[in-house]
Amino acid sequence: MPVARDNTVEKMVVFFERGKNMFTDKTKIREILADEDFAEFQEFLFPEMFVKNKLMRMLPLKVFDKVWSVESMVSGFQYMKNLRQRGEKLFYPIYDEKEAQKDPSLKQRVLFHFPVEGKTPFVVICAGGGYESVCSFVEAFPVAEAFNKKGYHAFVVNYRTGEKAHFPNPMEDLANAVSYILAHADEFQVETEGYAVTGFSAGGHLAASFGTESLGYKKYDLPKPGTMILAYPVITMGKHAHKGSRLRILGKGNVADQQLRDLYSIDMQVTEHYPRAFFWQCEADNTVPIQNSAMMVEELKKRGIPCQYHVYPGNAHGWGLATGKAAEGWLDEAVAFWEENLSVKNVGEKQ
Repeated sequence: MPVARDNTVEKMVVFFERGKNMFTDKTKIREILADEDFAEFQEFLFPEMFVKNKLMRMLPLKVFDKVWSVESMVSGFQYMKNLRQRGEKLFYPIYDEKEAQKDPSLKQRVLFHFPVEGKTPFVVICAGGGYESVCSFVEAFPVAEAFNKKGYHAFVVNYRTGEKAHFPNPMEDLANAVSYILAHADEFQVETEGYAVTGFSAGGHLAASFGTESLGYKKYDLPKPGTMILAYPVITMGKHAHKGSRLRILGKGNVADQQLRDLYSIDMQVTEHYPRAFFWQCEADNTVPIQNSAMMVEELKKRGIPCQYHVYPGNAHGWGLATGKAAEGWLDEAVAFWEENLSVKNVGEKQ
């Protein structure tokens, strides 16, 4: 049974030893990028536009508060810093040098490991960003911290986006990440059965795709995930599609191709072998129409596949952990749903 880590003492030690380096909502993006503990992977902490744009780098985290949960962003970065100061590696390339020589963009495909003590099941997290970027600072790092506090190993995948977003590229990255984790299961101290895959928005489309036999785990000869956890996911390439995601997945010249639209509409790829799934979304989501979640849930229910579907008030999108928002607590529900499949009882959340 996994045992959650209590980082309270650890954070106090860090505060007194390096108090000036504690992150707050006033911390600027450039200060996080320049932090010595993040030197090895600073380019993967924020979307490329944040890293390369001088004006963006000058912004404090608090400017995002109206859109995202800044409290959880701050907590996520501080948690990562604490792990690094404790000597945790965190950062792993998922392609070797030979593979990266064929495609230099593969050098940017990396995996973050958020460890816990002991051998436990694991969750893989895919942040969103419309397949234009990967917003791990909002939807993955804080969520990985939360899964750690529940007692589970968590991994964050940086998959191909932008000009490289057309399928199957992002799926190859996710499949390679899962394969890497399983191949290094002893090193990572993870259980290989019953793992969960979590995705947000466009990352939700990637995660949901991985749960299919035609596009995901079976195609890459990987074990079936135990549970899918999907937050405001992009699902369809049809009438209710998120147009930006559809454009980048299919490519400009293929947007009208009905065969491809159907192939990458995940609700149309569901079989009786799809994993059990948890969904949540705001009722008037202003970016990805709620019909995406609803259509997927309907297909799962038709086939008798266990699922939970939570709808929250408001029109927000991109909340991630949703600390201080209407959906706060969704992760507790999701973990409880996952644990039903694992036959694991209360793992003791950190107080």
